[in-house]
Amino acid sequence: MSIKCLSPEVRDILVELLEEMEIDTTTIQTLRDMAACENATIEYEDKAARHTPEPSSGGGTPRKKRAPTAYQQHTGECMKGGHKTMAECAAMWRAKKGK
Repeated sequence: MSIKCLSPEVRDILVELLEEMEIDTTTIQTLRDMAACENATIEYEDKAARHTPEPSSGGGTPRKKRAPTAYQQHTGECMKGGHKTMAECAAMWRAKKGK
């Protein structure tokens, strides 16, 4: 999510707080340069909405499914045996990895 504007009062308060916290001047200047909102509505862009599992009418792109990690594969196979708990499978993984 990105904020495109702030009310001048909120911006001034944030600048003051960041100066008191001794935050770098680049960040403070970026905040000072931010546009002031003309009305009470703050516009934002919800980046999470762009990456939905199913494409929506909003034109989002689906997320790519990641390949399972070695740990996830080990735990899945271990638990499919039906006689191990997740804690036991995790302990076996740590022993296997020498941790």
